[in-house]
Amino acid sequence: MKDILGAMKEEELYLKQDEAVYGSLRSRLEKYGYDNLEDYFDDKQAYRLKQIDFEIFYDEPTDGVDKRVWQAIRDKRNCIWLPKLEKVLACVGKHEFDYDLAAELGVGVLNMPHAGGTIITGPDDLTVGIHFVADRDLEFNYFFKRMAKYLKQFNIYPLGNDFMYDGKKVMGCSFNQTEHGMSTFFFSCTFTDHLDLIKKLCSKKSEKIPGFIPSNVLTKQQLLAEVLSWVNTQQHSDQ
Repeated sequence: MKDILGAMKEEELYLKQDEAVYGSLRSRLEKYGYDNLEDYFDDKQAYRLKQIDFEIFYDEPTDGVDKRVWQAIRDKRNCIWLPKLEKVLACVGKHEFDYDLAAELGVGVLNMPHAGGTIITGPDDLTVGIHFVADRDLEFNYFFKRMAKYLKQFNIYPLGNDFMYDGKKVMGCSFNQTEHGMSTFFFSCTFTDHLDLIKKLCSKKSEKIPGFIPSNVLTKQQLLAEVLSWVNTQQHSDQ
């Protein structure tokens, strides 16, 4: 039986001692049920994430959402942003974007200067921002690898920082550390066809063809339940 707390204490002791005298970390963790370091570090990261108390913000309306999100980050609030979108939203990264055309088409805008390209998401898609005080054990690779492990069963696989289904991009992910000492893991998963809007609004053509996940493969509710199972949450409606 694995004892993650005992193993973490043993690692702390290991870092203070001479490995040549007291043995390798791997050998020292065996008595706590860990025979390889990958399993230990995966469990350690999962444990550390569970120790953070997150507030969930079901945030609406779309207009002005970027100000509310960044205010939470400046206030150093551990929170999960789950937008209740009443219309399509463009999460705009570093690439050129036509704000006037977006307004004309009735598309809201969330400025995300740390991201790469623009992500188009809507009421039936799943967009999640996990904001927390920076922790060196909880970085992009942890979240991305955990997402990949879950999505593999649905034949959805990683390519770069994205996930692909049937050869098309269905999820984009990013990770950012701000000057406020906060980290953000952000992803947007598409369950509806936005190809027409993407062609109109995204000036830089992606090498990956945009797609969406059919409801008979995976639903928005299933994916959200999986992500929320990773954390401790407190329900909070910010309207």
